[in-house]
Amino acid sequence: MKRARYQRGTVDADPRTRKLYFRWYEKSGKRRAEYVGDFSSPKRLVEAATEAIRHRINAGESEQTERVSSLVERWKREKMSDRFSTSRSDQSRLRNHILPKWGDVPICEVRPREAELWLKQLRLSGKSRAHLKSLLSRLYDYAMFVEEIPVGRNPMELVQIKGVSRRTREIRILMWEEFSRLQRELKEPFYTMAIVAACCGLRVSELLALKWDDVDWLGRKLRVERAIVMQHLGDCKTIGSQKNLPLADEVLAILRSWREQSAFTDPQHFIFASPVQIGRLPWSYPHVIRVLKAAAMRAGIDRIGTHTFRHSFRSWLDSMGTPIALQQKLMRHSDIRTTMNVYGDVMPEDMRNAHDRLAQKVLEPV
Repeated sequence: MKRARYQRGTVDADPRTRKLYFRWYEKSGKRRAEYVGDFSSPKRLVEAATEAIRHRINAGESEQTERVSSLVERWKREKMSDRFSTSRSDQSRLRNHILPKWGDVPICEVRPREAELWLKQLRLSGKSRAHLKSLLSRLYDYAMFVEEIPVGRNPMELVQIKGVSRRTREIRILMWEEFSRLQRELKEPFYTMAIVAACCGLRVSELLALKWDDVDWLGRKLRVERAIVMQHLGDCKTIGSQKNLPLADEVLAILRSWREQSAFTDPQHFIFASPVQIGRLPWSYPHVIRVLKAAAMRAGIDRIGTHTFRHSFRSWLDSMGTPIALQQKLMRHSDIRTTMNVYGDVMPEDMRNAHDRLAQKVLEPV
């Protein structure tokens, strides 16, 4: 068997004999090993012996490994996620950042220091830079998986990203009166969308993917089973997100009222089916966000998005004294830290009330 690439080999330690061996493959495919020192040998001598063997066995061979661009194409075919939203994000990061910088570089030459300096100079949030680091790490893992480079510690583990948890924008929470004003500016089906999103804390991908069959009218429950991203139907973000949620009688009445008005009422029809798509697909996200922002502008509300309802849902639950464990279940988070640290904020009036009660207690005459 002809060796197809440069043999870098590995140095293995034998704990029984306390000796170090350099191991590599011959052209025939046979595994070979050669003594290069023991546990007490100076590191520089071990490295010198290793380099001498490596030079000898690779005489006439090129040290070039596969370039990142070709490795990416293989990774896409074998390892890229089947989930549309995940693969779409990975494709965007590869196309816009990783391939322009590292596409023509052999994977073994993507060094931790250079990668960290590159990530640091990108004008992106800490979270976005962390996603790029993770993708580089997965490419390195894949290179080891296909034996393009020796199996060992992933160099991207040495790369540090600062400000990963730091938000670039403050969380937007709707006050009760703001949501009331917004309702008055929305027409169907967007009025019902806002009510369901605010009362159930749904992600917009889950909200738009709802079908009439998901509503249990007698059991007063809503089944969240799927999500839709860029009009591609798929699974929910996590397995834990696929849950049954309680529905109040008032919300059921609003859903029933919308069903009476809708032209698409079969059990397998989308609740928020688009007439443009003749009911085959729901309203698209771009259209929903345009309608929402226009209504918010008319209501005098700024900085609103579809995820504002999910953040507000968590804050409203907290304001009403809902136990945090119950909030986690209603938010459908697998980790309670996500509920506490990522979503929602304290309502200003709750802070004011807490401060007033404390001040009264402090200044109360004894």
